[in-house]
Amino acid sequence: MYLPHRDDGDVEHRAVHRLGLESLWMAESDFFEEAGPPAPPPSLVLGYEVWAPLGEAQYTEDVTDQIELKVEAMRCYRSQLRHAAWDEAVRGLASYRAVTSAGHGHSEAFEVIRMAGARP
Repeated sequence: MYLPHRDDGDVEHRAVHRLGLESLWMAESDFFEEAGPPAPPPSLVLGYEVWAPLGEAQYTEDVTDQIELKVEAMRCYRSQLRHAAWDEAVRGLASYRAVTSAGHGHSEAFEVIRMAGARP
C-alpha cells in the first residue's frame, strides 16, 4: 500500500496519509463483522514523496528504467505544470535520491510505515 509520507508539505496529502492509515485499521478490524472477516493486512505500507522530500528515507527503489515514463505521466497534469515545472522536479528528485543512495541513475525514496504485518 502506498500513501503520501506523513510530513508532506501539502495539507491534502497529509489528510490522505491519515485517512489511508485509518482505512487500513478499519479494514483489519472486526468492527464491521456483518461485512465478513477482516481484510488481511498488507505486508508492506510505504510513504512516498510528493511535495516535500522525506527528511529520512528508509528505503529506496531504482526507477532508472521508468524515469522517462514518470516524467511523461507528470506532463499529463497540465493544471499542475502551470504552477511549476513538476515534470523536471520528478526527474531532479529521482536523480538526487539515486546519487545519495546508489551513486547513479534514478531512485525513489520511501518512508517504511509497515513491514510484514506489524501495525503502524
